[in-house]
Amino acid sequence: MRPSDPGYWKPPAPPVGWPERDPMPEVCSTDPRPADAPGDPSAVVKLLTALRAGGWTAEVAYSRGPERAVRVGTYKMTEHFGVWAAAGHPSGYRVMARYNRTVGKEWAWDIRIWLPGERKPRFRHALISDLHEFIGVRGSVNLAWFKGIHAREEDKAAKAKAAARNRVTRKEGAS
Repeated sequence: MRPSDPGYWKPPAPPVGWPERDPMPEVCSTDPRPADAPGDPSAVVKLLTALRAGGWTAEVAYSRGPERAVRVGTYKMTEHFGVWAAAGHPSGYRVMARYNRTVGKEWAWDIRIWLPGERKPRFRHALISDLHEFIGVRGSVNLAWFKGIHAREEDKAAKAKAAARNRVTRKEGAS
């Protein structure tokens, strides 16, 4: 068949897209914990104990369900342990720390610290060690504490970007 023959050129296949609705989670954080759910990881228990000792009212919830993956139209199964420290603490701060993972992979923290009613966004740059420091001083930090963490994380990202840009890649067949 030649390019000038009828039927040689076919219209391209339609691109794969996301469905109109994502699948529902298997277990929501408001559901009772199922029997097959893992127990609270030690990192979650340690954080919960520290929050309660620091005067926060804190709770843990578990959820599991499909989440959009990198490739369009595909999903990955994820698990989350959410730790919420509610209002009522003298500092006024609230804390949300989510310990999550793609099933079969390593766990990672996603942390938010905020003051309700403030126009400023939630602080998202803290590591778990920063959160434990924050809890240790019972939320008695000033703006410089937040700015220091933000600067450290921005510097870390800039160094990673520079390292990736300066990385030497060898081409196949080069000696």
